[in-house]
Amino acid sequence: FFDRNEIGSSMKLFRRVHELAGGGVTHIAYDRLMAGTHMRELMKMNILPIVAMPEAWRRSSHLVLPAKLQRHGYRSAGSREKRKGKGAIVRKANKVAPKARLSLRFFEVVEHEVPTGTCVHELWSLDGAMVTVAPGEEVTLDAAYIPIDDLTWEQREDGAHPIGKLVVPCRRGSFMTFIDFAADREGRNRSGHPFALADHIRPLHEAMPKWGDLEGLRSDVESTFSWLKQLLPSSRAGSLTAEDFFLDMIGAGLLCNAIAWDVHASQHTECAQQEAEKARRRALRS
Repeated sequence: FFDRNEIGSSMKLFRRVHELAGGGVTHIAYDRLMAGTHMRELMKMNILPIVAMPEAWRRSSHLVLPAKLQRHGYRSAGSREKRKGKGAIVRKANKVAPKARLSLRFFEVVEHEVPTGTCVHELWSLDGAMVTVAPGEEVTLDAAYIPIDDLTWEQREDGAHPIGKLVVPCRRGSFMTFIDFAADREGRNRSGHPFALADHIRPLHEAMPKWGDLEGLRSDVESTFSWLKQLLPSSRAGSLTAEDFFLDMIGAGLLCNAIAWDVHASQHTECAQQEAEKARRRALRS
Protein backbone atom coordinates (compact mmCIF):
# COMPACT_ATOMS: atom_id res chain seq x y z
CA PHE A 1 0.00 0.00 0.00
CA PHE A 2 1.25 3.49 -0.88
CA ASP A 3 -1.13 5.70 1.12
CA ARG A 4 0.08 4.46 4.55
CA ASN A 5 -3.43 3.11 5.15
CA GLU A 6 -2.46 -0.35 6.39
CA ILE A 7 -5.82 -1.34 7.85
CA GLY A 8 -7.71 -0.08 4.79
CA SER A 9 -5.49 -2.14 2.48
CA SER A 10 -5.77 -5.16 4.76
CA MET A 11 -9.56 -5.01 4.85
CA LYS A 12 -9.75 -4.57 1.08
CA LEU A 13 -7.56 -7.64 0.57
CA PHE A 14 -9.46 -9.65 3.18
CA ARG A 15 -12.80 -8.99 1.47
CA ARG A 16 -11.33 -10.61 -1.65
CA VAL A 17 -10.01 -13.57 0.37
CA HIS A 18 -13.34 -13.98 2.15
CA GLU A 19 -15.20 -14.01 -1.16
CA LEU A 20 -12.85 -16.61 -2.62
CA ALA A 21 -13.17 -18.71 0.53
CA GLY A 22 -16.93 -18.85 0.07
CA GLY A 23 -17.63 -17.74 3.61
CA GLY A 24 -15.27 -20.34 5.06
CA VAL A 25 -13.41 -17.85 7.28
CA THR A 26 -14.68 -17.84 10.87
CA HIS A 27 -12.05 -15.82 12.80
CA ILE A 28 -9.41 -13.22 12.01
CA ALA A 29 -6.53 -12.15 14.26
CA TYR A 30 -5.17 -8.63 13.95
CA ASP A 31 -3.09 -6.29 16.08
CA ARG A 32 -4.69 -3.88 18.52
CA LEU A 33 -4.71 -1.04 15.98
CA MET A 34 -7.87 -2.45 14.37
CA ALA A 35 -10.73 -0.09 15.22
CA GLY A 36 -14.19 -1.15 16.32
CA THR A 37 -15.69 -0.10 12.97
CA HIS A 38 -13.60 -2.73 11.18
CA MET A 39 -14.42 -5.35 13.83
CA ARG A 40 -18.11 -4.52 13.40
CA GLU A 41 -17.76 -5.06 9.65
CA LEU A 42 -16.08 -8.43 10.23
CA MET A 43 -18.77 -9.58 12.63
CA LYS A 44 -21.47 -8.68 10.11
CA MET A 45 -19.63 -11.07 7.77
CA ASN A 46 -20.03 -13.91 10.33
CA ILE A 47 -16.41 -13.55 11.46
CA LEU A 48 -15.22 -13.12 15.04
CA PRO A 49 -12.24 -10.75 15.42
CA ILE A 50 -9.36 -11.64 17.74
CA VAL A 51 -8.01 -8.21 18.62
CA ALA A 52 -6.34 -7.23 21.90
CA MET A 53 -7.47 -4.01 23.58
CA PRO A 54 -5.03 -1.10 23.37
CA GLU A 55 -3.82 0.66 26.46
CA ALA A 56 -6.22 3.35 27.67
CA TRP A 57 -5.24 6.99 27.37
CA ARG A 58 -4.24 8.72 30.59
CA ARG A 59 -7.03 11.29 30.21
CA SER A 60 -9.75 8.72 29.56
CA SER A 61 -11.56 6.61 32.13
CA HIS A 62 -9.32 3.69 33.13
CA LEU A 63 -8.01 1.44 35.88
CA VAL A 64 -4.32 1.04 36.62
CA LEU A 65 -3.08 -2.53 36.40
CA PRO A 66 -0.60 -3.64 39.13
CA ALA A 67 2.95 -4.06 37.87
CA LYS A 68 2.95 -7.82 38.50
CA LEU A 69 -0.05 -8.25 36.17
CA GLN A 70 1.18 -6.03 33.36
CA ARG A 71 2.02 -7.66 30.03
CA HIS A 72 4.89 -6.45 27.90
CA GLY A 73 4.75 -5.79 24.18
CA TYR A 74 2.30 -2.86 24.26
CA ARG A 75 3.06 0.54 22.80
CA SER A 76 2.49 3.32 25.30
CA ALA A 77 -0.81 5.06 24.56
CA GLY A 78 0.68 8.34 25.76
CA SER A 79 3.28 8.40 23.00
CA ARG A 80 3.47 11.57 20.96
CA GLU A 81 5.74 13.14 18.38
CA LYS A 82 7.66 15.92 20.11
CA ARG A 83 9.78 18.58 18.50
CA LYS A 84 13.32 18.68 19.87
CA GLY A 85 14.07 22.40 20.03
CA LYS A 86 13.81 23.83 16.52
CA GLY A 87 15.12 20.68 14.93
CA ALA A 88 13.61 17.42 13.78
CA ILE A 89 10.56 15.78 15.29
CA VAL A 90 11.46 12.89 17.59
CA ARG A 91 8.94 10.14 18.16
CA LYS A 92 8.56 9.14 21.80
CA ALA A 93 7.21 5.60 21.67
CA ASN A 94 8.18 2.34 23.34
CA LYS A 95 6.96 -0.74 21.51
CA VAL A 96 7.73 -3.00 24.45
CA ALA A 97 6.17 -0.87 27.16
CA PRO A 98 3.88 -2.79 29.52
CA LYS A 99 0.13 -2.27 29.39
CA ALA A 100 -0.58 -0.36 32.57
CA ARG A 101 -4.03 1.18 31.99
CA LEU A 102 -7.24 -0.75 31.28
CA SER A 103 -10.07 1.11 29.53
CA LEU A 104 -13.24 1.50 31.60
CA ARG A 105 -16.65 2.49 30.18
CA PHE A 106 -20.16 2.55 31.62
CA PHE A 107 -22.54 0.34 29.62
CA GLU A 108 -26.02 0.21 31.12
CA VAL A 109 -28.19 -0.45 34.18
CA VAL A 110 -30.09 -3.75 34.33
CA GLU A 111 -32.72 -4.98 36.75
CA HIS A 112 -34.08 -8.38 37.73
CA GLU A 113 -36.72 -9.54 40.13
CA VAL A 114 -35.79 -11.37 43.34
CA PRO A 115 -37.97 -12.57 46.25
CA THR A 116 -37.31 -9.34 48.14
CA GLY A 117 -38.09 -7.04 45.22
CA THR A 118 -36.08 -5.54 42.35
CA CYS A 119 -32.30 -5.94 42.25
CA VAL A 120 -30.32 -3.35 40.25
CA HIS A 121 -26.88 -3.76 38.67
CA GLU A 122 -24.55 -1.46 36.76
CA LEU A 123 -22.74 -3.03 33.81
CA TRP A 124 -19.33 -1.71 32.78
CA SER A 125 -16.85 -2.67 30.09
CA LEU A 126 -13.36 -3.26 31.45
CA ASP A 127 -10.63 -3.90 28.88
CA GLY A 128 -13.15 -5.41 26.47
CA ALA A 129 -14.87 -7.62 29.05
CA MET A 130 -18.04 -6.99 31.05
CA VAL A 131 -18.16 -6.52 34.83
CA THR A 132 -20.92 -5.59 37.25
CA VAL A 133 -21.15 -3.51 40.42
CA ALA A 134 -23.95 -2.18 42.62
CA PRO A 135 -25.36 1.24 41.64
CA GLY A 136 -22.93 3.98 42.65
CA GLU A 137 -20.22 1.49 43.62
CA GLU A 138 -16.69 2.21 42.35
CA VAL A 139 -15.44 -0.23 39.71
CA THR A 140 -12.21 -1.95 40.72
CA LEU A 141 -10.17 -4.86 39.38
CA ASP A 142 -12.11 -7.06 41.83
CA ALA A 143 -15.47 -6.25 40.22
CA ALA A 144 -17.58 -9.31 39.40
CA TYR A 145 -16.70 -10.60 35.93
CA ILE A 146 -19.60 -11.46 33.60
CA PRO A 147 -18.82 -14.53 31.47
CA ILE A 148 -20.33 -15.16 28.04
CA ASP A 149 -22.50 -18.27 28.39
CA ASP A 150 -23.38 -18.63 24.71
CA LEU A 151 -23.02 -16.86 21.38
CA THR A 152 -25.59 -17.07 18.59
CA TRP A 153 -25.77 -15.35 15.21
CA GLU A 154 -28.80 -13.37 14.05
CA GLN A 155 -29.05 -12.63 10.33
CA ARG A 156 -30.35 -9.10 9.71
CA GLU A 157 -30.64 -6.80 6.70
CA ASP A 158 -27.21 -5.26 7.33
CA GLY A 159 -25.51 -8.61 7.96
CA ALA A 160 -24.90 -11.04 10.80
CA HIS A 161 -24.99 -9.95 14.44
CA PRO A 162 -23.33 -12.07 17.18
CA ILE A 163 -25.62 -12.02 20.20
CA GLY A 164 -23.94 -12.95 23.46
CA LYS A 165 -25.84 -14.44 26.38
CA LEU A 166 -24.16 -13.16 29.54
CA VAL A 167 -24.57 -14.61 33.02
CA VAL A 168 -24.67 -11.71 35.47
CA PRO A 169 -23.54 -12.91 38.91
CA CYS A 170 -25.69 -11.84 41.87
CA ARG A 171 -25.76 -13.10 45.45
CA ARG A 172 -29.56 -13.06 45.26
CA GLY A 173 -29.54 -15.21 42.13
CA SER A 174 -27.68 -14.91 38.85
CA PHE A 175 -29.64 -13.91 35.74
CA MET A 176 -29.21 -13.62 31.97
CA THR A 177 -28.78 -10.55 29.82
CA PHE A 178 -27.99 -10.23 26.13
CA ILE A 179 -25.65 -8.00 24.14
CA ASP A 180 -25.24 -7.36 20.41
CA PHE A 181 -21.48 -7.17 19.85
CA ALA A 182 -21.94 -5.74 16.32
CA ALA A 183 -24.10 -2.85 17.57
CA ASP A 184 -23.39 0.86 17.21
CA ARG A 185 -22.74 3.20 20.10
CA GLU A 186 -23.48 6.87 20.64
CA GLY A 187 -21.72 9.44 18.50
CA ARG A 188 -20.40 9.60 14.94
CA ASN A 189 -16.94 9.94 13.46
CA ARG A 190 -15.75 12.65 11.07
CA SER A 191 -17.21 10.77 8.12
CA GLY A 192 -20.64 10.71 9.75
CA HIS A 193 -20.61 6.98 10.47
CA PRO A 194 -21.70 5.76 13.92
CA PHE A 195 -19.07 4.55 16.35
CA ALA A 196 -18.94 0.82 17.05
CA LEU A 197 -19.60 -0.85 20.38
CA ALA A 198 -16.65 -3.13 19.58
CA ASP A 199 -14.29 -0.30 20.58
CA HIS A 200 -15.26 -1.06 24.18
CA ILE A 201 -16.77 -4.56 24.32
CA ARG A 202 -15.53 -7.65 22.47
CA PRO A 203 -16.94 -11.17 22.07
CA LEU A 204 -13.36 -12.44 22.47
CA HIS A 205 -11.29 -10.60 25.07
CA GLU A 206 -8.20 -11.01 27.23
CA ALA A 207 -10.11 -12.05 30.35
CA MET A 208 -11.12 -15.31 28.66
CA PRO A 209 -9.17 -18.41 29.80
CA LYS A 210 -8.13 -19.39 26.24
CA TRP A 211 -7.19 -15.88 25.10
CA GLY A 212 -3.44 -16.58 25.19
CA ASP A 213 -3.83 -19.55 22.83
CA LEU A 214 -5.91 -17.51 20.37
CA GLU A 215 -3.60 -14.50 20.40
CA GLY A 216 -0.56 -16.74 20.03
CA LEU A 217 -1.75 -17.98 16.63
CA ARG A 218 -0.97 -14.56 15.17
CA SER A 219 2.60 -14.69 16.51
CA ASP A 220 3.36 -17.75 14.39
CA VAL A 221 2.17 -15.95 11.27
CA GLU A 222 4.10 -12.78 12.17
CA SER A 223 7.26 -14.84 12.66
CA THR A 224 6.91 -16.51 9.27
CA PHE A 225 6.36 -13.23 7.45
CA SER A 226 9.26 -11.62 9.31
CA TRP A 227 11.47 -14.43 7.98
CA LEU A 228 10.07 -13.96 4.47
CA LYS A 229 10.73 -10.23 4.67
CA GLN A 230 14.40 -10.90 5.42
CA LEU A 231 14.66 -12.86 2.17
CA LEU A 232 13.65 -9.84 0.10
CA PRO A 233 16.21 -7.26 -1.09
CA SER A 234 16.63 -4.58 1.60
CA SER A 235 13.64 -6.18 3.39
CA ARG A 236 11.38 -4.52 0.82
CA ALA A 237 9.15 -5.79 -1.95
CA GLY A 238 11.19 -6.84 -4.95
CA SER A 239 8.36 -6.09 -7.40
CA LEU A 240 6.33 -2.93 -7.80
CA THR A 241 3.13 -4.46 -9.15
CA ALA A 242 0.79 -6.55 -7.03
CA GLU A 243 0.74 -9.32 -9.65
CA ASP A 244 4.54 -9.68 -9.73
CA PHE A 245 4.87 -9.45 -5.96
CA PHE A 246 2.23 -12.17 -5.65
CA LEU A 247 4.59 -14.49 -7.57
CA ASP A 248 7.43 -13.46 -5.23
CA MET A 249 5.31 -14.47 -2.24
CA ILE A 250 4.43 -17.81 -3.82
CA GLY A 251 8.13 -18.51 -4.37
CA ALA A 252 8.97 -17.49 -0.80
CA GLY A 253 6.18 -19.72 0.50
CA LEU A 254 7.51 -22.69 -1.46
CA LEU A 255 10.97 -22.06 -0.02
CA CYS A 256 9.55 -21.84 3.50
CA ASN A 257 7.70 -25.14 3.06
CA ALA A 258 10.78 -26.83 1.60
CA ILE A 259 12.95 -25.75 4.55
CA ALA A 260 10.29 -26.81 7.06
CA TRP A 261 9.98 -30.22 5.39
CA ASP A 262 13.75 -30.65 5.32
CA VAL A 263 14.36 -29.64 8.93
CA HIS A 264 11.40 -31.38 10.55
CA ALA A 265 10.80 -34.39 8.30
CA SER A 266 13.21 -35.59 5.60
CA GLN A 267 16.48 -34.05 6.90
CA HIS A 268 18.12 -34.84 3.56
CA THR A 269 20.44 -31.80 3.51
CA GLU A 270 23.57 -31.21 5.55
CA CYS A 271 22.04 -28.11 7.20
CA ALA A 272 18.98 -30.03 8.36
CA GLN A 273 21.13 -32.84 9.70
CA GLN A 274 23.18 -30.34 11.70
CA GLU A 275 20.01 -28.84 13.15
CA ALA A 276 18.77 -32.31 14.11
CA GLU A 277 22.08 -33.03 15.86
CA LYS A 278 21.86 -29.76 17.78
CA ALA A 279 18.31 -30.57 18.86
CA ARG A 280 19.41 -34.05 19.98
CA ARG A 281 22.23 -32.58 22.11
CA ARG A 282 19.91 -30.04 23.69
CA ALA A 283 17.51 -32.84 24.59
CA LEU A 284 20.30 -34.86 26.19
CA ARG A 285 21.49 -31.86 28.26
CA SER A 286 17.99 -31.20 29.54
